[in-house]
This record gives sequence, C-alpha cells and structure tokens, in this order.
Amino acid sequence: MRSIVVLAVALASALAEVDATTEGGMVQVAQSRVVNGALTSIDQFPYIVSMQYYGAHRCGGSIITTNRILTAAHCTVNIAANTLAIRAGSTNSQSGGELVAVVEYTNHQSFNPTTLENDISIMFLDTRLVTSLQISVIPLPMQNATIPVGIIADVAGWGALCEKCPGASTLQYVGLPILSNEDCGSMYGESIFPGMLCAGFVEGGRDACQGDSGGPLSDGYLLLGVVSWGDGCARPNSPGVFTQVSLYRNWINGLL
Repeated sequence: MRSIVVLAVALASALAEVDATTEGGMVQVAQSRVVNGALTSIDQFPYIVSMQYYGAHRCGGSIITTNRILTAAHCTVNIAANTLAIRAGSTNSQSGGELVAVVEYTNHQSFNPTTLENDISIMFLDTRLVTSLQISVIPLPMQNATIPVGIIADVAGWGALCEKCPGASTLQYVGLPILSNEDCGSMYGESIFPGMLCAGFVEGGRDACQGDSGGPLSDGYLLLGVVSWGDGCARPNSPGVFTQVSLYRNWINGLL
C-alpha cells in the first residue's frame, strides 16, 4: 500500500439525488490511517469493512450491496482474490463481526497505478452479508452529481495515527472539508486528474493515512468518495485525494 492518503469523494447528500437501489515527494502512495481523528464505533459507520490480506488489515472498503464492496484499485491490484477477506460489523479490525471471503474483484479498466487515476475496485463476496445495526449498505450518489465545496465529510478507518506509525485496531474517524479541484491542483499541480476530489485542511493536522486507503468518505448518508492517495499524512498543503464516486456510478452499476 502507499503512504499517501487519497480519498475519492462523491456527491454530498445536501444537493444530491439518491438512486433507490513510494512514499516521498509528491508521489502518490497508499495510506492506512486517520490522523488526529477520534475513536468511533461500527454503529456510526455500519457500512465500513476492513479488507484483510492473509488475515491482517490492509485497506478499508464500503458495503454497496450485501455481496459487493467498493474499495480502491491500488488495494487489490496484483493480489490473488483468494488471499482476501473482509470483516464487517466490528469496531475492531482483528476480531468480531462477520469475516467473509472475497471470491473475485474487478478493478476499473483504466486504473493507472502510477498516477492513481480511476483508483476504484469492486470486490465480490463468497456469501451475502446479513444486515443489522452494525452492517448496512450505504447509498450511492447519482452519476455526475457534484459535491459542494466546503461541506464537512467524514473519513473512517483503521489506518495509522501518524506517519510511519502502526495502524489502529479500533475504528477512527475525522471530519474534513471538501476542497475545489482548482485549490487542490494549486498544491498538487498536474497530479490531480478528472475523477479525483480533495478534502482536508490547508494547514494540515488532520487526515487519513496508511491503512485508510479504499475506505469511505461520506456525508453521513451518501458515499462521497474512496480514500486514494496524498503526500504523507496531515502535512500542510497536502490534502487527501479521493476517487469521486459520483463520476463512476455508471461503471459501478454495470457490476451490481
């Protein structure tokens, strides 16, 4: 995984229509953590899952149907599906809830592992999850829905609490403001491509990090984005970059 957090963001519910149904420099690196966030519980984020690789937490993911998990392509690329599982319904990444095997995954056909364009993937589960107060599907925004700049969206995960720190075993979250791609591009230059969206504080201090990759950015109702990359964790002028879910809704629908 990479050391830079990327959060892919999709439409905010306030203005959205809902469908019923390695490291260093400016190189994009996958991250695993939430920095300067707070402890939370699965009851607050029942749609989040821990992606497990040989039994250890690797990335986050979001439940979009009872047998489909949305995550980042850089979390799954070049990894055999039979080495992956997801843990749902637990605040702890290593125990509790439901542990379900992944049988296959589909990365976006135009995923670029160098630039992290189209950093989105769907994992297919061996059995359907049983929904409960701790396990639920998160609604998706409509295709091409826009996200208002300045709204606060929550990122949750089991990532590191600081750069080069180990991941957290207990679920964490942090609220981040949505930035315009123009402002984000002024900090990251030509690394920001269509399909990406940024969230974070210009002064730094709060962010996602290693281990948070693939996890959700949400407004409390809709899945706005997928954690993708960033320059380090919580650094000034280095917001999180996300895959904007609303720009991939048609692609997602084709795999449901």
